[in-house]
Amino acid sequence: RRPQPYWRELRPGEPIVVEGFGIWLERGVTEAPPSSGQIVLLDDERVPERLAVRSRRPGDRYVPLGRQRPLKLKTLMWAQRIPISERDHWPLVVTAEEDRIVCAPGLPVAAEFAVRAETRRLAVIRFERGRE
Repeated sequence: RRPQPYWRELRPGEPIVVEGFGIWLERGVTEAPPSSGQIVLLDDERVPERLAVRSRRPGDRYVPLGRQRPLKLKTLMWAQRIPISERDHWPLVVTAEEDRIVCAPGLPVAAEFAVRAETRRLAVIRFERGRE
């Protein structure tokens, strides 16, 4: 039986919990934070203002950092050994307007939102497992 799909807006300073993951967003950060849980660093100027967290959908794909072409989310999850039983629950951070994948726990960040040499401000997303 497939779990119910979900979609929740992710706002700075307002942590959310979905499918056992706590997810936090900070914007405009000038120094990388100390590591705790899983932290994803993004170029704040390239990330749209509105982000959301949703479950995966058939055909999801994106261009991960270091690649030139889009890869299927299913392929990336397989490569990172995310168990099949957890994949439909796995939280994806997406742009709220265009629904483009930004990042997900344990997967590479989308190339278009990745930190670059000229990045001045960071958007920081922290994932922490085991939250209710």
